[in-house]
Amino acid sequence: QGGTVYGNEQSLKTVGYTESGHVGIVFYDKGSVSDGWRYLEAAPEDQSNSIAWWPSLTWVYTLSPWNITSYTAALTISTSTAIGTGKENTAAIIAKQTGTIYAAYICANYAGGSLNDWFLPSLEELHLMYLNMKVQGIGGLGSQLYWSSTQYNPAYAYGNAWSVYFSTTYSASSYPAYNTWYARAARRY
Repeated sequence: QGGTVYGNEQSLKTVGYTESGHVGIVFYDKGSVSDGWRYLEAAPEDQSNSIAWWPSLTWVYTLSPWNITSYTAALTISTSTAIGTGKENTAAIIAKQTGTIYAAYICANYAGGSLNDWFLPSLEELHLMYLNMKVQGIGGLGSQLYWSSTQYNPAYAYGNAWSVYFSTTYSASSYPAYNTWYARAARRY
């Protein structure tokens, strides 16, 4: 009787939390459910240690009488860097790509925990994975380059995508999409 009321209590899951029935590691809790999800969970292992973001680029060259004046890769996908967009980015990549040997496809087809909602994380989701897992020594992430599902400036269209170097310091860079880096799937729920 007569206690202090502070408002609605919220329960937050901390980094490294694993939930019963899930195989992955929670690396982000946004505090409440919105847009149908609250948590980002990483797969417990890498899905590949050598996979391209987009293995089959077609280069288009513009020639002048003396030299090549410009070149672009025939690759323009609308993706986002934002937290919560990895799933949509992955679907956009798969919709434009043929074949099955590329980062977005193997992450989307990962079946850990008999779940089928995995994806290649966006750049900012991958940054959270770095901060909340790699820096904390959780989840066995290597000191390697990991692909994000975010294309580097689609207007630029040289076929580059963002990746994050999971080393002792955070470093995000864009690289040609045919390079083979690591991939780690994520899901939201």
